[in-house]
Amino acid sequence: MASSFTTNKVLEKPANGDYVDQWDVPLNGDMTVLDFALGTTQDYNGSAGSQTLTSYNTTTKVLTPFSFIPSSINVTGALTANVVYTLPVGVGGQWVVYNATTDASGGPWTVTFALSGGADTVAIERGTRTLIYSNGTTGVYAVNNNPADNSVDTNAIQNGAVTLPKVASSALATGAQYVAGNLTASFTASIIATTMTVSAVASGAIIVGMTLSGTGVTAGTTVTAYVGGSGGVGTYTVSASQTVGSTAFTGTSTNRILQIASAWDSTAYVTLTDGATITPDFALGYNFQVTINGTRTLAAPTNPKLGQSGLILVTCGAPASTSFTGKIDDTGGTPAAGTTLTVSAVSSGTLAIGTVISGTGVTAGTTITAFGTGSGTVGTYTVTPSQLVGSVAMTGTTGRTLTYNAAYKFPGGVAPTFDTGSGRLNILTYSVYQLSPLSVVVSCLSGVR
Repeated sequence: MASSFTTNKVLEKPANGDYVDQWDVPLNGDMTVLDFALGTTQDYNGSAGSQTLTSYNTTTKVLTPFSFIPSSINVTGALTANVVYTLPVGVGGQWVVYNATTDASGGPWTVTFALSGGADTVAIERGTRTLIYSNGTTGVYAVNNNPADNSVDTNAIQNGAVTLPKVASSALATGAQYVAGNLTASFTASIIATTMTVSAVASGAIIVGMTLSGTGVTAGTTVTAYVGGSGGVGTYTVSASQTVGSTAFTGTSTNRILQIASAWDSTAYVTLTDGATITPDFALGYNFQVTINGTRTLAAPTNPKLGQSGLILVTCGAPASTSFTGKIDDTGGTPAAGTTLTVSAVSSGTLAIGTVISGTGVTAGTTITAFGTGSGTVGTYTVTPSQLVGSVAMTGTTGRTLTYNAAYKFPGGVAPTFDTGSGRLNILTYSVYQLSPLSVVVSCLSGVR
């Protein structure tokens, strides 16, 4: 009686009465085949073209050049056309396939695994290893469901759906950090029917969903799928059938792509403009810096984002000096100690609230606390402490101070100490706690050189 063979790994099943006193022949043969299946890597020469896969020589137990028995397959060689490897009818199993092919000319060419009589196939992405399986009936499938570059697969996980994107490095290189405008690409291509062939890319990356424009291109044409391209040179499927000769294309997409370089760049310090009121725009970055040259107020930020945090570096400029003539008394008929500074002339600079006054007979630390009739030049000012000083040459030194808008909140409810010394750096650490009402929590490391 003749032996029969299993469908998937072609193991020999001796018939009753066969191999009398020679049981080792089929047993050892099957062991050899199992060893092939479990531990051998089979190399397919892709340059030989498409093939219907076979198993092995059942007499010599030697694998055929395109055997489906090993569970590890390397496809190599320089391709001149698309290659399809077809499993025989009914053959099932699992294989790890590595696509190490190159293009001899034309292309890019694809490597696909199929099942004779089955409708479903798997294209193996070049340069990757993909786990595939055949159920022996309907086709071949990718176990890891490896998505094409820039595509999105939705997999049911537990009781919800999770979107898993795969973004090509070429797309990352040309995207923007959640770009506010459109993502664009400039390239040279042609279209025959619904296949666009891209021959060169000047800038950007081509992605699914991109709207195309160019001479002769049907309005509203979009990229619907990757074929042999994944952002750069290659082939793509487009939405409208048409014929367009090689010409310059522009692709535009509103897709938001995170670019590592842009995320890194966004941490750079944004320089704020010094002025009486300083308003940081939180849409411009995370970290800010400013050198103040007077009494300043840090206004509530514009465009805050909940949870945004960063640093505001405040450096104090050199104190301003004012030279003037003045007296301090009670402004009564008979001069007596008082808190009114009367300025009769200013030779340089201006006076401000917080200006510290010095001169012959002036009490150390005398400071302007309020404007009277003066607001920087001649006129009256309120000072502390009370004293009597006749008209003399005086010098005013105005330091650098910072006050805060009510949107800024501080640990313990007390504004942090601010070092006003010349050249001193104050590091404010902030975090946007809530948006309505706006609350930005601030702490301060002061006096850093």
